[in-house]
Amino acid sequence: MTPPRKRQVRLVVCLTLAVLLASGLIYTSFAASDPALTPSQLLHRTPGRNVQLTGTVLKSSIEDRSNGVVDFRLADRAGNGQTLLVKLVETGPKPVNCEKEVIL
Repeated sequence: MTPPRKRQVRLVVCLTLAVLLASGLIYTSFAASDPALTPSQLLHRTPGRNVQLTGTVLKSSIEDRSNGVVDFRLADRAGNGQTLLVKLVETGPKPVNCEKEVIL
């Protein structure tokens, strides 16, 4: 095999491996993630899997309890649908504000 032909074969092999590794990385990152659900979607889902919860904190629904526990109601981002009562244990500064979007 001539040297230019060897270089061409090496280039094709390296590019093929790079594409395969990139595809594996993309698949792993998407397959390992938890879906982000709204309160309406969460209420209609069967239990048994970890999910991320996303929505808007309702106005005047935040109640600071003892021992760093905060209760608040979370609604869909669009403002329609059902609300969900969330009990959050704080580990630092207050993580929620009225009418702000959060992901838990």
